[in-house]
Amino acid sequence: MRTDHRAHVLIDVINQYGIVPKRICEIGVHRGKATKKLRAAFPKANLLLVDPWLYDPKERDRIQLGTSQQTWDWYYRKICKKYHKHRILRCTGQEAALIVGGKVDVVFIDAPIGYDGMIEMLNLWVPKVRTPGLVAGHDWHQGRTRYAGQTRAINELLTDVQHGPETVWWWYKGQECE
Repeated sequence: MRTDHRAHVLIDVINQYGIVPKRICEIGVHRGKATKKLRAAFPKANLLLVDPWLYDPKERDRIQLGTSQQTWDWYYRKICKKYHKHRILRCTGQEAALIVGGKVDVVFIDAPIGYDGMIEMLNLWVPKVRTPGLVAGHDWHQGRTRYAGQTRAINELLTDVQHGPETVWWWYKGQECE
């Protein structure tokens, strides 16, 4: 398994399960690093790109430091230009789940949303994932305070959650009984 970027871990996991994604939802696009890698790995997949692209001065995350709303607006315009053939939603993952119709093969949640946010996100998105499919994310940290809430939510709602390099986690939604 490649470990140089979280998207490579996700790509390897998708391939490991033999999923040929037609529709991938990425929640927390930011500058599009993972998007670029997913697009290259699955060129026929339709991407659903979700991010509010909002600056939060109270957020001390490294991606917020040294930025402004102008920076986030620039990221959004850059994504719109590069991925204009795909669906781009400037909203939260929870809001997107209420807007988006149909199913996805993979949902990748990469947003610092805490316990309540992750509970809501999983309750909204797990039913939207096809069987077989994959629910995955970034920032699974057992014992680390910053992401303790969302890690606890993942563990409470999903069984047999797998963990890999780059703090990537995933849950395989296998074949349903006939």
